[in-house]
Amino acid sequence: DDERRRTAGIIQREVLSHLRPIPPSVASLDVTDTAAAERTLRRLEVATGAGLDALREVTQGLFPIVLTRRGLVPALHAHCARVGRPGVLSAVPDLHSQRFDERTEAAAYFCSVAVLRETEANVPARLALTMESGCLVLDATGTSRRSERQADERAAIVDRVEAVGGQVSYARGPEEQLAVRAVFPV
Repeated sequence: DDERRRTAGIIQREVLSHLRPIPPSVASLDVTDTAAAERTLRRLEVATGAGLDALREVTQGLFPIVLTRRGLVPALHAHCARVGRPGVLSAVPDLHSQRFDERTEAAAYFCSVAVLRETEANVPARLALTMESGCLVLDATGTSRRSERQADERAAIVDRVEAVGGQVSYARGPEEQLAVRAVFPV
């Protein structure tokens, strides 16, 4: 409930502030002055784009609808493409259409997203999904970027994995190389 209220407040401040002026501006357009109408519409188009960008930023960590509708692998492919890292995910072919328990899919999705956030965007990273001994396994590697939220991110990953009965391990190699392995029973 607290998170819902926080998100609603952010949407009110960050998103709707761009969108509220649009209906009155459209209603007051003078269609006889096409040059002024075009200027106003361009300004409203910019405001709409800013509102959409703000909404994307606010909803970045929220539950994606593609996860609900199509499953884990399509949702992760969509996320990787959206954040400009389309080639980092590999999944065994059987997993592309396989569905898991909602909680397991959500845990694996948000752990993958968190690991991607923890790695440098301009350095190659890898997310690999496989099945081993009846478990969904996420192996992730990349160069860790330093951040003050790193401990919180890792704690959230551990909490999500353990909440569905899984296990997670972290390893750090030379030059800030990070390896994460999360095992989810299915």
